[in-house]
Amino acid sequence: DNIFTFTYNPASQMASRTTSNDSYANSAHFDVDRNYSVNGLNQYTQVGPDAFTHDDNGNLTSDTGSGSGAGSGSGSDAGGGITFCPLAPEPNRTYSL
Repeated sequence: DNIFTFTYNPASQMASRTTSNDSYANSAHFDVDRNYSVNGLNQYTQVGPDAFTHDDNGNLTSDTGSGSGAGSGSGSDAGGGITFCPLAPEPNRTYSL
């Protein structure tokens, strides 16, 4: 069993988390030291070696990530980057909310 206990500050934000069983603790974490660059809209444009681009609406459209993403290591996405395809409405289709 593992019991999680949380405390919150006056703004209802989580202030701390404790657990009763360290056997479930993640031991794969490590420190990272990298530079971050942002544009005038405070969007990340560069994180370490990875570049990001945004469309005119501010949506993230591509990531040239070198990390280990799905499919990393083979084919056109060997670098681990992701290219995003924005959704567009289909003609003659009715949408309701």
